[in-house]
Amino acid sequence: MQEQGIAIKAFGVSVVVLRYHSAMDAVEVAPAFVAFVSAGAQVVINDEHSEFKWVLISEVDDYLSTPNQCELFAYVQKYFVERDPAKWVVDLIPNL
Repeated sequence: MQEQGIAIKAFGVSVVVLRYHSAMDAVEVAPAFVAFVSAGAQVVINDEHSEFKWVLISEVDDYLSTPNQCELFAYVQKYFVERDPAKWVVDLIPNL
């Protein structure tokens, strides 16, 4: 988001998303992050991307492919949307 010039407030989340790749017999471990952007933020995409879409958190399950991704967004809803982030959550980009 910073590369697009959008001011964000980002937090580390104490959750990782795991995915098994059977063809490689490997497990992918992806850390999760939460970023808050101001309402009306204008996204400018570069040649690495063809489109973007803002999605309501209540509709996000329609865009995800695995149950653990859906669980991650339920966690985000509970701990970042319905309340302020806890003091123990790591603030990744201070002073924004």
